[in-house]
Amino acid sequence: MITFDAERGILVGGVDPGLLKAWEQCYPLIDLANEQRKAQLWLVMNPRKRKKNYERFLTNWFARAQQWAEERR
Repeated sequence: MITFDAERGILVGGVDPGLLKAWEQCYPLIDLANEQRKAQLWLVMNPRKRKKNYERFLTNWFARAQQWAEERR
């Protein structure tokens, strides 16, 4: 389970290996690590918009990034 450590401004916890593999397969055009850093920064800059499910938050973030990458091709 992934959680957000607001004090340090980072996402923490383990990502299920199956979920990581699914993200890699579904979003091949993006750099997942870089997009995760962008998502962390967004969370830091938007403290009132905390999420309940960070796996879903990241999946949606990656999906949007993938879509933008496809449109720029």
